[in-house]
Amino acid sequence: MKFKYKGFTLLELVIIIGIISLVSSLGILAFNYWIKKFNIQNDTKLIFSILNEARTMAFTNKKTCGILWKEDKFKSIELRCDTNNDDKIDDNNGYQVIKKITLKTYFYSNLNCKYIRFEKEGFAKDSGSIMSSIKDIKPRYNCVKLFKTRIKLGHLEGNECKLE
Repeated sequence: MKFKYKGFTLLELVIIIGIISLVSSLGILAFNYWIKKFNIQNDTKLIFSILNEARTMAFTNKKTCGILWKEDKFKSIELRCDTNNDDKIDDNNGYQVIKKITLKTYFYSNLNCKYIRFEKEGFAKDSGSIMSSIKDIKPRYNCVKLFKTRIKLGHLEGNECKLE
């Protein structure tokens, strides 16, 4: 019985390892892009949800409620309701924090203030947009547009939040 060993040369193994590492690095880059896109879209929906929750709480409890953030580019927001009936959610001790939320990506707003309030009737006191600070990734939703009577999800075109 004659045994003949056939194997791979070192050059063939190096080429195969190079091809595998190239393909896997492209896969990792695509996966990282997908994760960022997923996080932006989920954070946008979370902001939309908490705005609707604040609006509902204001209407049902008949007190001013809203969300507040502390930085220009923010990653955390608080859902607050007024407790001393002065229609403010940012004074020193006249509010109750209902919920704190930490986002995975940074957002910013085109409002002149660092909060969005809803009146006792459920109407927004301010109109504007909350937008993702990441511009190079384009998920389906990356901004929330707030009107006096409604809240809508949208996508950024330049610096403007466009509705679908």
